[in-house]
Amino acid sequence: DQMNKQRTKAALLTELEQAHKRIAALAAATDGENKAHPAEKQSASLRALMEALDLSLCRWRPDTTLTYANEKYRQLFGLPGEITGQKWLNFLPEATRAATAAFYAEVAKHPRTVTNDRAVLGEDGNVHQYHWIDIPLLDKHGKILEFQSVGLDVTERKQAEEKLSQSETQYRYLFENNPYPMLAFDAQTLKFLAVNDAAIEKYGYSRHEFLNMTIADIRPEADAKRLREFNVGELPVFHHAEGWQHKLKDGTLIDVEI
Repeated sequence: DQMNKQRTKAALLTELEQAHKRIAALAAATDGENKAHPAEKQSASLRALMEALDLSLCRWRPDTTLTYANEKYRQLFGLPGEITGQKWLNFLPEATRAATAAFYAEVAKHPRTVTNDRAVLGEDGNVHQYHWIDIPLLDKHGKILEFQSVGLDVTERKQAEEKLSQSETQYRYLFENNPYPMLAFDAQTLKFLAVNDAAIEKYGYSRHEFLNMTIADIRPEADAKRLREFNVGELPVFHHAEGWQHKLKDGTLIDVEI
């Protein structure tokens, strides 16, 4: 589960990095526009690019009034045709609006690019999780005119992470409360990563002692060569092994099935 969770996060980070690169390119392309009318003065090629991107793009005044939104954004909120004059703040779940308004009021006073995860209420009635990058567009005096925002839908990623988290919680409960000794170790270093209470009671070592040991430390000397030749990394997910012995803290040897 932990490995899958790391992969999910890695995939999300890759998508976010790509989104950052895209919005940076858009910001560079719009840098030379007439800042007095940033939405109306967009070139046809830039507008076409913004419409084609698989990202939600919009421009809005500091009070969240929209001045532009691409097709992806309009589809999300069910906004056919002209959207000028509507406030995106009203598209958020009501419970989050006050805090969001306060946050962007502060950003407007101290303009800077900000990134955040924000829930939005879609036209389908469902709450979608979006990662947003908001770039302020300033006049020559440094006064903010508009924000340009790009949104990446991370709903599925968030749901996957939540499921993995729940699965990890369930696994941890089963591991820790199993009546039989449970020992988890690193396949490369063979160092113990976790042990349950049943293992502590059976083997006589404290949890702290276990976490400073490797599986070699609970094997008799006679098994040393066999253990070195045993390639844990090549084992299937579920593997049953017999004929091994473990050594308790008091030196007693016990036969184990793994």
